[in-house]
Amino acid sequence: QQQQQQQQQRLQMSSNQQHLQKQQWFQQQQQFMQDRQLQMQRLQIARHWLSSSSSTVQPCPQPSPRRSPPAGQEAPAGTSNLGQQPQQQQQLPPHPQYVQDSADANGTDLHIDLEESDQEELMDQGQAQEGQEGQDAQIFTRLEDFLPEELCIIYREQLGVRKDLYAWQAQALSTPVLQGCNFIFSAPTSAGKSIVYEILALRRLISTNKPFMLVLPTVALCQQKAESLELLLKPLDKVVKKFYGGVRSKGTLIEDNTGALVCTIEKANMIFTVMMEEHSLSKLGALIIDELHLLGCTNRGFLLELLCTKLRFSTATATVQDTVEDVTEIREGVQVIGMSATLSNIKEVADWLGAKHFETHFRPAPLFEYILDGCRLLDRNLNCMRVLQYPSAAWARSDPESVALLAKETTDAGHSILVFCPSRAVCEWVAEMISKHLGELPEKPSKERADTAAAAAAAAALAAIEADIEGLPPPPAHTPGTRAAIMDQLMQVPGSGSNCGPHPTLVSIMTRGVAFHHAGLLQEERAVVEAGYIGGAVSVLVCTPTMAMGVNLPARRVVFYRPFIPHPSSPITPSQYRQMAGRAGRAGIDEAGEVILMALQKQPYTASSLAKLITGSGNRNGYYL
Repeated sequence: QQQQQQQQQRLQMSSNQQHLQKQQWFQQQQQFMQDRQLQMQRLQIARHWLSSSSSTVQPCPQPSPRRSPPAGQEAPAGTSNLGQQPQQQQQLPPHPQYVQDSADANGTDLHIDLEESDQEELMDQGQAQEGQEGQDAQIFTRLEDFLPEELCIIYREQLGVRKDLYAWQAQALSTPVLQGCNFIFSAPTSAGKSIVYEILALRRLISTNKPFMLVLPTVALCQQKAESLELLLKPLDKVVKKFYGGVRSKGTLIEDNTGALVCTIEKANMIFTVMMEEHSLSKLGALIIDELHLLGCTNRGFLLELLCTKLRFSTATATVQDTVEDVTEIREGVQVIGMSATLSNIKEVADWLGAKHFETHFRPAPLFEYILDGCRLLDRNLNCMRVLQYPSAAWARSDPESVALLAKETTDAGHSILVFCPSRAVCEWVAEMISKHLGELPEKPSKERADTAAAAAAAAALAAIEADIEGLPPPPAHTPGTRAAIMDQLMQVPGSGSNCGPHPTLVSIMTRGVAFHHAGLLQEERAVVEAGYIGGAVSVLVCTPTMAMGVNLPARRVVFYRPFIPHPSSPITPSQYRQMAGRAGRAGIDEAGEVILMALQKQPYTASSLAKLITGSGNRNGYYL
């Protein structure tokens, strides 16, 4: 009888649970329909207002960047979990409401694939368009629609964001993603992925008062991103904690004023282990992973997979609470944001992480890909576009592979060029050979140098006055970023081991505008080379493939001196090719980009095989993965 009673109780509990699940499902459906109706109403009101207003659309007044929540509305969740009283939060601007026709009733799939045929339309999205469509785009693509005005000013005045968002960026920043759901997206290199995850991270920080962790693959990229985040977090009274290389911020891991943690993959995995042991993962608001395709990397992929697995199974299931009157961005747990330019199985990764996914093929600057077979320049269909002409017979004998000739064409047109080599030794040899052929190159003006010219002149004048007062000789008047100033910085590098001073070969060729960059150089030497290239003092940079995941050093033309890494038995994969080719033709710097693969006379490096690498076709079990 006791067993029968227990069985009846279990059946009753099961029936109650099923009934409760049905009620919750119906409530979700009703909430979804109400949200859709509200979105349509807001869109109709906006269109009506725009049609009745003047031709010049005035921006909507933004709320005060710092004010308490409206009456009757709770403060953003997350502050009380830290054992603190809810604090006065930075007010977020109301985000635009999008009608996602591709989303199902549960909002579990968001996949928008912009084909190449849409690129021409997207290229004009930043310009004023006639008709209602242009007016709607002006509402949805403004940076002020997503971030407070203080942060928008920093983006435009200090970080160089001159235009509004691209159409794909505005579509990616949809309502469910802004509310805190996990999000994985893929876009080509130079499409503008960074500002998308920065907007999501900053909104997450403002709404929950919890810091976010940014995981990057290289130390150089961590340094660059930490500097820009320090500028963005300063108006929020937040600081950046740094964990990469030999850098480790002092104090407690997460403090009251912590806004971001910038880490390499290895350091992020260690930090997560500590936070799991201390049961403090709830103090983290978001985890952002750049270069998510490194999950498949042989050496470091397992650490990244382990990091995601720890987060996936150690945090509570996230819940989103919406109200019809106002969309409240409340989500418990850690939001996972991942991005990559070469993530082929994005849907599988998104399903694994329980995330929405977004994919686009839009690229602001068109990319032209060629194969150099001898002296013939072929397109992806192996059609001969032109034949290279050597200046002299002596040049042809000393440069049989035409790499110096390609560099000369680029620099004569006033552009910069990157040459990828498989090893350090080849990198140095090619750089020295190019330098001998080109001689001393003229310096290329750059925006960075123009921005610092006035400040440098004022500082030099002040230093001259002080030296004259003290009776000292005036300091050398080198404008920062010029070749003379870069060489002064290079000569101050102390050297290491038995070498006294900087690399002698690097010194000899940088005076002529050519340099090389690889892991064998000191960190100070690499920093000087990068500064010289960005400032225009260096026009030809020969580097190893690690540059593809390093700092942003774009070029008009990218040349693959050898299509393998680091020896002939290890040909480059399509993912590696797209990462390195993406350095060519960056938006806002060049109108277009060129990529040239140098073919060899043996498989799998012939012109026909390299054409498959460009088009993406090939055998998964063979060379092209």
